Amino acid sequence: MLIRLSGVTGFFEDLEPQITVLPDGGYVVVWQGQTPDQGWDVFVQHFDAFGKEVAPMQTLQGATGALDDTVPQVTALPDGGYVVTWQGATADNQGVDIFVQQFDAAGNQVSDFRMQGVGGNQNDVTPQITTLADGGYVITWSGSGTSGAGSEIFIRQFDADGNPVNAANTRLNTGLGNVPDNSPQITALPDGGYVVIWTGGTGSLNQGGDIMVRQFDAAGNQITNTMLRGESGNFVDTQSQIAVLADGGYVVAWQGQTTSQSNDVFLQRFDAAGNQLSRTTLQGQPGNFTDTAPKITALADGGYAVVWEGRDSNQTGPIRNDIYLRQFDAAGNVVVSERLQGVPGDPDSFNDQRAQIAALVDGGYVVVWQGDTDDGEGFDIFTRQYDADGTLVAENRLAAFGAVVDTRPDIIPLPGGGYLVVWEGGTLDGQRRDIFINRFNALGEPVCFTRGTLIETASGPVPVERLAAGDMLRTLDHGFRPVRLVCRTACDSIDLRLRPAIRPVRITAGALGNGLPQRDLLVSPQHRMLVSSRIAERMFGTTEVLIPAIRLTALPGVFIDESVTEVEYFHVLLDEHQVIFAEGAPSESLLTGPQALRAVGAAAREEIRALFPQIAEAEYAPIPARPVPLGRQQKKLVERHSRNRRPVL
Repeated sequence: MLIRLSGVTGFFEDLEPQITVLPDGGYVVVWQGQTPDQGWDVFVQHFDAFGKEVAPMQTLQGATGALDDTVPQVTALPDGGYVVTWQGATADNQGVDIFVQQFDAAGNQVSDFRMQGVGGNQNDVTPQITTLADGGYVITWSGSGTSGAGSEIFIRQFDADGNPVNAANTRLNTGLGNVPDNSPQITALPDGGYVVIWTGGTGSLNQGGDIMVRQFDAAGNQITNTMLRGESGNFVDTQSQIAVLADGGYVVAWQGQTTSQSNDVFLQRFDAAGNQLSRTTLQGQPGNFTDTAPKITALADGGYAVVWEGRDSNQTGPIRNDIYLRQFDAAGNVVVSERLQGVPGDPDSFNDQRAQIAALVDGGYVVVWQGDTDDGEGFDIFTRQYDADGTLVAENRLAAFGAVVDTRPDIIPLPGGGYLVVWEGGTLDGQRRDIFINRFNALGEPVCFTRGTLIETASGPVPVERLAAGDMLRTLDHGFRPVRLVCRTACDSIDLRLRPAIRPVRITAGALGNGLPQRDLLVSPQHRMLVSSRIAERMFGTTEVLIPAIRLTALPGVFIDESVTEVEYFHVLLDEHQVIFAEGAPSESLLTGPQALRAVGAAAREEIRALFPQIAEAEYAPIPARPVPLGRQQKKLVERHSRNRRPVL
């Protein structure tokens, strides 16, 4: 089920969620939340692998009182514990400091530490944390410099028990004078060391801001000092990210201004010793367009994948972005190059942004982002899951409450496969903004029938689970056509609880009109039913269109069946997409192409590719048996039928 978290019940904001997965498959979510005294506290909720709370929600404060504790970060430890760090205002005239609390596997606090860069009434902000190979951890942050102007980067390393390894902080700066150093990122290396990157001012070099890279060994000794810039000149390079590769090397991604005053995305690859290797420049569309906010993840095969926001070259209206994806193999060759849109269509109409990417244990990866919707309901969260070859295997659209804004998604893989998505979501019940979590396994969105559904065949009605390749199904357009493949997906109570988007829709007998379906029909939410009406003809110029079952829930007698505790979905594949008959009602077979690959497991995907090799061709586009309107049009069509009390058949 969809998990919803609130720090304080009432009209308060809960923002900036972060999530980490524990070795046992459980997970910890942290966020900042408003309090009745108008300050901000940090909240922590620990879940087991089944989404059950391990301990009551905890509230963390750096200093007692109506002060602001914000931008929390969290990392898992090998012993099942975790560490939370954040920036917090102080009550002793010390500005903003960095606070650290370590917890054991049961959620008990085992250490509490407060850090300052240089001491005094200065500001220490934007902490980042990573777990080291020996079970310890290291934190980096940006803090005011000794002169009170500019800023520097600080590091503090801890052992597995939460004790500082060194007596003092490590200070990093460009060495180029009183210039700002900010936005640090940190990641651990397989050899026990770590790498810190940040944006640093270049002072008298007149280079704007560059990306600084420092590599450290397991003892905390600095072994490299590298400065990266996209193009030479007084340009700003910022928004740096880093991913460690399977060979122990790493890739740094960032956005950088160019001579044309736009921004490109740059990648710099390093070997395990910190030597620079290949450099890559990425653009969503060729030309003078802005590409920003890159995110990067390393893949199991030694490659890596990058996503970023880029403006479309054909836009003429307000600045709106699409998401761009590049997958590289271990040699740095491009494997996948895609443009992602939450709602496909006119690039002037929809804005997609804040993309995140995470590698999965099976070698694939998932992209998540927020995007404008086609139904006027603000931002929703969109996900796309790819296998190791870059083939799309699943996509989902998440919305907590409908006509509200869902934003700032984060994503993390699960050790047993699947992944978690966490985001901020607006509410409709007086709670302002809360934190939401949804869990996904390796299943795609099923487009299918449930066990016991009677399908019309040449031998009469047959339960879908008894169909086999070669059986002849009655179609609306082409008489009887042979079944090529039947696939099965089972969803237990945990799947349904953690993934409400796959809970089946029940269409009660007669709900569609003309006595159809003849019995209750239970299908997956995205399974499409035929709508045949004058209303459809007036809207689309054709009397017949295909509409997902989830849209039909606006009709009497059609609803998401919350009483179902487990379900078996069956996918029926024919040579072409066809209108077939389930419980007498016209419905659809499985649509070949990406839709088919989304809905089935890996073995079935290979079988489908063998049956339909044209699916692998880049220009292949499956042809639906009837038009499928866009989401907003689907909604209007069903609303008009409901308002006018007209049957859809």
